[in-house]
Amino acid sequence: MKCNFPILDSSIELKNVTIFTVEAPEIFSQIIYDLYHLNEFSKLKIFSDDQKCLKASDILLVIDILGFDFNSPTFQKRLVKDIEGQLNFNLERKIEVENLLGRLYTIISEEILDHELDIDINEIEVAQLIKSFKPHLIFEELSIFEKMIDIIKIYSYLRDSIKLIVFANAGSYLTSIEYEELKQYILLNNVCCLFLESSIIDEQPQYILDDDYYLQDLE
Repeated sequence: MKCNFPILDSSIELKNVTIFTVEAPEIFSQIIYDLYHLNEFSKLKIFSDDQKCLKASDILLVIDILGFDFNSPTFQKRLVKDIEGQLNFNLERKIEVENLLGRLYTIISEEILDHELDIDINEIEVAQLIKSFKPHLIFEELSIFEKMIDIIKIYSYLRDSIKLIVFANAGSYLTSIEYEELKQYILLNNVCCLFLESSIIDEQPQYILDDDYYLQDLE
């Protein structure tokens, strides 16, 4: 995966873990803006390995780590799909659920016959039933570091729809040991993660775009 920006002399290669430090505030804010609204007209371009240009929906941008909501519509939709998939592997249980749905439909249908207005209803499918229960995730993080671990764990599960995770200024919250452990966890889960920083992270390989817009690659 590669990242291009007009002022860069060359593209930045995004590996499993990439740290990109942008010291110029105006460029940092522009990159954040482009990531949030990423499309074919953005100054920032991110290309997948098959040369497809990523859109905003392909990227998970995490600016407010503590306020990050795991139960987004995208993930809830995925949970419903997975629960329904589990039912498909348990035919007896799926038939039981469908029979109950049919019984409920019959009860409600009979009830509306006595209503003074002409009313019709639609049968509901298993997926709609599961969604009505509002499946959601429960976490009890004790630190920002643990919440970041959970974000990576959950969205590694969505790797088919989320192509890139971007943490903004994560280095402000992590010790050097935590930063290193986080990198190892990302590698273990085989996700692509970009750490966008506004100040240099000590003892870490990183790309640095300084105030003069000069790009360095510190391996």
